[in-house]
Amino acid sequence: MPAEGLVVGAVVYALENLTVSEGNCSKVVVRWGAKGEILELLKDAQYLVNFPETVLVSPHLAVSEDQIALEPPEFRQGQWVQLAREIQFRSKRVMRDGQPGVVRDLRVDVESVVLRLAPVGAVDSFDLSVSPSDLKPMQGLPANYVNAGACLLHGGFVPGDMVFALKDIVVQTESGTSVAVGCGDVGMVFGDAISAEARQKGELLIRFEARQDLGNPVYLNVNPKSLSRSPLLGAGRHVELTKPLRFADGTVMESGTVGVVVQSINDGYDADIIQVLDGTKERSFQPVADAFVMVKESKLGKAELEARLQELETLAKMNDDAGKTRRNVSMLDQNLWAICGFGSGLNISFLTHQSKWPRLGSLSADSRCLTLKPASREGFDGTLGGESTVCFDHQALVTDETRVAPYAAAIRGVAAGRKVLDIGTGPVCFLARLCLRAGASEADAAESSDASVQRAVECFRAEAKGHTSERFLPDWAMLKVASLEEGEEVHVTVENGTHGTNGTNGTAQKLRLLRGLSTELPLPKGYNMLVHEIMGDMAGNEDAALVLHDIHERGLLAPDCVVVPRSSSTLLAPTDVLKRSTMETLIHRLGHCGDATITPRTRYSARRFPPSALLAKPQALEFLDFQKGPELFQQRNLEFRTSREGFLDGVHMHLHVDLDDSNCIDVLDAHSKPDEDSSWNTLYLRLLAEPVHLSAHSRVLCRCTADLRQRPARYSLALLVGEARLDQLGCQKDPKSPEIQDEVLICCTQEGAEVELSDFEWREGMLLILLTASQALKQSNVPDVCIGVERHKTPTLHPFTVGAHGSSSSSSSRHRPACVAACLVALGRSTCRLRRRAVEAPTKSAPRRRRRRVAPREEPAEPEVKAAEKSKSGFPSHLRAGQLTAGLKSGQFLIGRLRCPKTIYLGLVFVPDCGEFVVKGSKAMNRAVDGDLVVIERLTDLQEKQYDKSAATMRHGKVSEAEEVAQVLRDSTQAESNQEKPNARVVAIRQRSQREIGGCIYDISDLQDAEEIQKYEGVEEDDVILVPANKRFPHLLLNRSEVQRQMSGVKNLKDKRVTAVLTNWQQSWQLPRGRFHRLVGNAGELETETEIILNEYDVKDEPFSKEVLNCLPPADFQVTDELIKEQKRKDFRDLCVFSIDPPGCEDVDDALSCVKLKNGNFSVGVHIADVTNFVKPGSPLDREAAERATSVYLVNRRVDMLPRLLTTDICSLRCDGKDRVCFSAIFEMSPDAKVLKTFFTKGVIRSRAALSYKEAQERLDAKTDDEIGQALQHLAALARQLRERRFQDGAIELESGELKFELDTNTQLPTNVFQYETHFTNNLIEEFMLLANRQVAQEISSVWSKLSLLRRHPPPKENFMSSLVELLEASGVKDFTYGNNKELQDSLNKVEKADDPFFNRLVRIMTTRCMEEALYFCTGQEQRKDWKHFGLAMDQYTHFTSPIRRYADCVVHRFLSAAQGFEALPRVLREDKEIVDCCAHLNYKNKNARDADRASVEFHLYQFFQQRGAVVSEGVVMRVVREGISVAVEEFGAEGIAELEEKSWGVLPEKQLLYGRPRTKFQGFQINVFDRVVVKIEADKDDLTKRRLKFTFLGMPSHLPDGSQAPMPEVADKEAQPPESSQS
Repeated sequence: MPAEGLVVGAVVYALENLTVSEGNCSKVVVRWGAKGEILELLKDAQYLVNFPETVLVSPHLAVSEDQIALEPPEFRQGQWVQLAREIQFRSKRVMRDGQPGVVRDLRVDVESVVLRLAPVGAVDSFDLSVSPSDLKPMQGLPANYVNAGACLLHGGFVPGDMVFALKDIVVQTESGTSVAVGCGDVGMVFGDAISAEARQKGELLIRFEARQDLGNPVYLNVNPKSLSRSPLLGAGRHVELTKPLRFADGTVMESGTVGVVVQSINDGYDADIIQVLDGTKERSFQPVADAFVMVKESKLGKAELEARLQELETLAKMNDDAGKTRRNVSMLDQNLWAICGFGSGLNISFLTHQSKWPRLGSLSADSRCLTLKPASREGFDGTLGGESTVCFDHQALVTDETRVAPYAAAIRGVAAGRKVLDIGTGPVCFLARLCLRAGASEADAAESSDASVQRAVECFRAEAKGHTSERFLPDWAMLKVASLEEGEEVHVTVENGTHGTNGTNGTAQKLRLLRGLSTELPLPKGYNMLVHEIMGDMAGNEDAALVLHDIHERGLLAPDCVVVPRSSSTLLAPTDVLKRSTMETLIHRLGHCGDATITPRTRYSARRFPPSALLAKPQALEFLDFQKGPELFQQRNLEFRTSREGFLDGVHMHLHVDLDDSNCIDVLDAHSKPDEDSSWNTLYLRLLAEPVHLSAHSRVLCRCTADLRQRPARYSLALLVGEARLDQLGCQKDPKSPEIQDEVLICCTQEGAEVELSDFEWREGMLLILLTASQALKQSNVPDVCIGVERHKTPTLHPFTVGAHGSSSSSSSRHRPACVAACLVALGRSTCRLRRRAVEAPTKSAPRRRRRRVAPREEPAEPEVKAAEKSKSGFPSHLRAGQLTAGLKSGQFLIGRLRCPKTIYLGLVFVPDCGEFVVKGSKAMNRAVDGDLVVIERLTDLQEKQYDKSAATMRHGKVSEAEEVAQVLRDSTQAESNQEKPNARVVAIRQRSQREIGGCIYDISDLQDAEEIQKYEGVEEDDVILVPANKRFPHLLLNRSEVQRQMSGVKNLKDKRVTAVLTNWQQSWQLPRGRFHRLVGNAGELETETEIILNEYDVKDEPFSKEVLNCLPPADFQVTDELIKEQKRKDFRDLCVFSIDPPGCEDVDDALSCVKLKNGNFSVGVHIADVTNFVKPGSPLDREAAERATSVYLVNRRVDMLPRLLTTDICSLRCDGKDRVCFSAIFEMSPDAKVLKTFFTKGVIRSRAALSYKEAQERLDAKTDDEIGQALQHLAALARQLRERRFQDGAIELESGELKFELDTNTQLPTNVFQYETHFTNNLIEEFMLLANRQVAQEISSVWSKLSLLRRHPPPKENFMSSLVELLEASGVKDFTYGNNKELQDSLNKVEKADDPFFNRLVRIMTTRCMEEALYFCTGQEQRKDWKHFGLAMDQYTHFTSPIRRYADCVVHRFLSAAQGFEALPRVLREDKEIVDCCAHLNYKNKNARDADRASVEFHLYQFFQQRGAVVSEGVVMRVVREGISVAVEEFGAEGIAELEEKSWGVLPEKQLLYGRPRTKFQGFQINVFDRVVVKIEADKDDLTKRRLKFTFLGMPSHLPDGSQAPMPEVADKEAQPPESSQS
């Protein structure tokens, strides 16, 4: 009987090398792991198998059942692997855990795998046999790498060979070309090059151990001719002369002389030079053949080693002097490893236990010396980004004896019989294990990392089977697991009494592993023991304070609870200048691009920091009491006295942990012991480029702040250093010690803060300096500082950044890098506070300008409205930090970002998990503006009435705030829905938006309410006012002198567009103050107004950064057969695929195909650009696309979401003869357009045609018989049925009234305007895009029911639709119902007038404006009944078809790709909170993009009339308002308000009626909604800031429906002539 599964047709794999006999020997014909198919069952359990990968002419081979298997072997030939444990061979050779190698062969007889290895310490590669159980797949292989197999590579190399670079290898970086690998650097052959182009050149993929510019390993494609199998005579090598050499000066260098190579120029010419240092002087010469031999070096004695290190440092300094510092990396890499006993140093970075300090850790550990590593991703503020991944090793608790032993001892003493909570338990539940072994009755372990939970489960599985898990755990930490239940929670039962425990009373012990953060898990109460190890290199790292504070606040701990550790602290001390050994200097060079400098104002992670460098005994910067509950905000004033004389250089910080009375961990102490080395780092911050000399007992005052209330923690330091008060201490002063004449102030402020020199003035021989804190610091109650310096002294100011996440940006940048600002200034003997910005340094006789006194700082006031009314401005005060903390904790206050849709008096605040709140009126807005991060409080009914009353009485111009808000609510469908949302008020502003506000500058005297404004508090005589172009922002007061200085040479300010930033808005000020930012251009000019529009709507129009552009594929990217095979793409290149788009479209997202099947059905393909193939999750390109969210289309410009290389070339499905990758939705459809089958796949297409809608319509009408014509006919027939069925289901056909412009090719000014013409082909494309979007929505929501990103469209609100019904009824339309979408669509069809198409369009446009906006949402946040799309009549809908221009589609592509198994779902999409935030951002950006497009259309329409002049035309009344009538003009697609004279017309807005007053020429006439009127349209040239059209009512048309005549007043403007139709 055949084995189970081994049947004809089964796919099998060879378990060994299969051979055939040739004479007296055997020949391998099929390698193990080869794939085959069973063709026939033979006798005696034999099978005839077809192996395509065979060297035989016939691929058929007879094999036994023990030679094949249904599953592929774990390893196969050519695969790169790593050793899973340390192995010692019979030859005494030791291979370390993590050592890489490539599989060469399989030895079935001894069950071993042959590896090719180049281990640390070796001088060449060789083969060794190891057990498969000792191997694991290699981690971190380059993307798209394919195993090389057993083939011989170009140049005779095989994978695993050790090689050396024959010349410098140059790569392209952001700043240009850079030498990545130096001549002589060591590497290892990995296989063929990854890219097809490099493979065609015969290049190999080489992994070099270190690159000069970054210091880390690098994979490069290299020509084999540039590689050597032997090390080269590079700089620093010891060489021995084998032949005597005579120089021109008569000097002879004898045979046997040993020297050091200083420089080797090996460029392939005859004049190659080696420069040798032989102990006397350097000598340069052309070497004679075989004149030198390299001296083999091994680990040297102490004296020899120091001498050799000094030689290398001498060479390094020579490179420094020559400006070739980076060459030190190659020089040291080729020498330092060898003389320290590590051979070539190859593969050091693979060793797993060195992962925290790759490569350098080996040298540092071996020599027990100081190592500094810049914490470039962190900054001086706690963990920041990357602390967990860069500086914290969770496995260290298991392997680090300095941590394990104290923890184990502390737990053993108290755990018996206790119920334990282990927070952040790590990869193996280590502390919980120790507690159970010490007798705890039960333990709950919480862990948020999926990888850690998985590893813990693997350990429990092995222990449940009686196996060991020694890869992860030592024997003394293992448990005897009796049962294991896996699920959302993991339950483990441990057999009692198996570990020598006590205190469990004979019951089994329980362990429960919980997935998630302890702050979010529903933990029970009553724990009487708490253990944790969530501390990084500082006590506040890893959120220990927040987590423990949360546990105490929730009352989870019993009164007798024991906490291990009970406390921790970060100890700080001032440091002397570091005195480093030669080895320490060289290690620093090797890790810092060859530079030996310890950079000032840079934070370093330190290993083995010398305690002798401390100038004083360390004191606690922060102290966390875990037993009682840690304080989350700590301020300390530390006073140090230097214990010795020294030079103050910086500060050092290290972690100290108290576990119990007897056990503690002091990281600095552990680093200092010769036999210990804690896996925690210490921190060193060098502050000063020029150290300050201090005598013994000098005073160093330090003010420390630790803010642990947020993630990440925030820290700030301020040091005051002065001369020792020796007289108070009774000490004798050393007369030789130089005195410190002035004290030195060193300020290290919190992350993101800036301190700048904002003012200075000479006064009475003293230079007064004002240091101004940033807005962020002022909100933290950090005052400005003024210092004085004697005139003959020179103060210095050093701003700097530490650990920036990227290059620095201006203060207006939205993404400011994490930074630490520091100032070093010399302090004089007297100080004076400056109140205002000082003038330039005057002479003594110069008169001093007098300034109006600025209003004092605002005082705390009652938060209610009545208290606010006591102040002149009516603004309530902002609550202080202490009040906010309690309110935020209790839920009384909420934090969110404020968005103002149309006016500064109406705001929306979205709060995660709480929804959206409405803020109405200036008092409720409380000085907050669009984009601010605000703290809000929900209003009670009484408060809401008070605020509404206040808004009704606050008037600005002709209207009150309440009337303006009501107008916005009438005009905005989204705002209309806001009436049902809860109301709130702003109680504090956490972060001011740094948005630029665009507008025009006016003298206050030019404004209508100038007299009132000049009386406002805070307004100065020299102020001008910025009137914003957008009503979402307030007017800003600017200092005239500053504006004139910035706009030197500009005379008329009113004609200019400028931007400014709001800087201050005090409680007593009616208007905020701002800072002039930049001049944009002349008002009314195209480029100026376009830039203002983009700025108004927060559209990012900056060039893409180099970091983003570096993520792009090469410009000559091509789809290769290898890529198709590797990505498992379906080949659609034989299909007739074509696209239909607007004329001139470059960013082609979609294409279609249609094939008639043999069964009469149709296979329809919707092929979408596979953008996410090039935009990788989390990459700089992805982050930039997510931030932009959408491409923005203006009339004259397109602002792309992605770089043009992708949008118009590589991703665009253009018809240019090139292959394009796509994500396809394939539908099998019946002739009546029903979808029978659907499948999604990644594919590759080659477009046959790129048609415009008009061209496609012409082909369709002509019924062409070519391939494209037939496909169009089929698609059209299907689309008509899809469309008809959709409207039968209740879909609504709406109208947007889109305008198109003809632009002058030179000036880009509009020359004509017309309504956008559509064809049936527009509908055809629409139907298939809707079909694909709907099917994708169903697919992803069925797989990710709680996480999917869909798009919903709520039904219109009753009160807004009722207003439309009233308008229609006023015009005689009855029975307009809208109970559901089907009813609404039927009503729209019934309303249509066959003889008035514009009326039909107008009704649909007005209906469209009544609709709610469609929104992106996360399915886990909405009930399924609310997923529906009202307008499309679909239960589920999303966006899939436009990933080039919409980031939402990219997110959906990733969901679909994961659902189809093409790739894993990115981690950021596995959390619903991330998706909710993403949806909120997408909705905000999409609305802004639409508004920007609308503003661009309005401005171009304005320009059109500015060019053409006034025009008289007929229009239709859309609404009657108090000012007059809202008119729509079909001819130009223009809308506006035509004001009517009150003396001539009576207005009844509630009845939507106008009537001519008696005794006027209009007596007896009335105007209703939808009546036709004659208006004059012209550009409003009097007010350039508004960019609006001016409508003037002229009268009724000449012929009314009843045949009567209407008066036609004369046109005042001679240029304006009525249309011919009105002259008859």
